[in-house]
Parts: sequence; C-alpha cells; structure tokens
Amino acid sequence: MLKAIVTGAYSTGKSTLIRALGTELRKDGLKIVELPDLARSCPFPLNEAQTHSASLWLLTTQISREIEASRGTETIMLCDRGVPDILAHYGEHVQYEDDPWFTSVSPLSERWISTYDVVLFSQVDENIPIAVDGLRSEDPSYRRLLGARATEVLSTRADAVVLAHDPAERVHQAREAIWLALLWSRSSQSL
Repeated sequence: MLKAIVTGAYSTGKSTLIRALGTELRKDGLKIVELPDLARSCPFPLNEAQTHSASLWLLTTQISREIEASRGTETIMLCDRGVPDILAHYGEHVQYEDDPWFTSVSPLSERWISTYDVVLFSQVDENIPIAVDGLRSEDPSYRRLLGARATEVLSTRADAVVLAHDPAERVHQAREAIWLALLWSRSSQSL
C-alpha cells in the first residue's frame, strides 16, 4: 500500500485536498483509505496548550491508525496530517534539542516520517482565513509559526511536494505525485 500524507499548518486546505484527491483517485479506479485528522478526538489540550501527554497520545494514536489501515486491501492510504504535524505543534512550545521527551521520541518519529511514500506540504496562505471551529487557534502568528516548524520537521524529506495555493493545481500536483510513486513502486517490484 502506498502511503501519502498531506501535512502543514492548520487552515491551509489539507482536509479539502484529501477529499478532492480521494475523489479523483477513486475515479482513476484506485482503492483509497482516508485517515482523517485525529486532533478532534484528542482528550488533551491542543494548540498553544499542547503538552507531552497530548503529543504522546497523538503520536501513538496516529501510528497505530496507520498500522491498522495498512492491513487493508486499498491501494493508497491518504493521511490528513500525521506525525510531522504532531511534532510541529509540540515543537512550537519547546526547544527541540533541550527537551528530553522530544529527544526520546525523535528517533521513532524520524523513522516514521520516512515511511510516507508521498509527502504533500500545504503552506500557509495568508489569503485563506483561519476556520473558526472551536479547535483551531485563531492566532495568525501561531499558524505562521507552525508552518515554519512543519518546514523544519520535513527538512529530511527533500522529496516533499510543496503544494500550490490554487485548489485545482493542488489536486493536480498531489495526483501526479501519487501516480509517479505508484508507477515507481510497481516498476521496482517487477525488477
């Protein structure tokens, strides 16, 4: 199963892209499993108040959901956010190198980030307002900081696709990246 993630700060169009991309890939005849953002089910404080407990819950729950989904018969797993986003949120509150919790989970997190076959990075677009939904922070500077942290977290992934802001172009970019990864995977298996 090919695993793709749409990652980046909140209110950048990730969930919208996942839905549109899933629709297009299903039209292509592919079987898709979509893993929605799990933050809404987190029992701990998030955003500016995110703690070790919230980060650990998010990290372990995300990884277990991805493992469970990988046992399915679908061709592609589309993750709406995931490990990079969790680390970016947590990292906004600590200095990575000085935090023992981060240091202890860093090897697992870095290894897990390498399991994504396709990384689609959704950048902050100041023209897109923050969706007021009772969960997201309404502070635009916090969203910008998370975008910067997400860039840092993904620094080991030179192959990350930086998505355009235009919705149609984003779907095109994401679909193309997934098809290229599928073709590469299939050709590698036939060697």
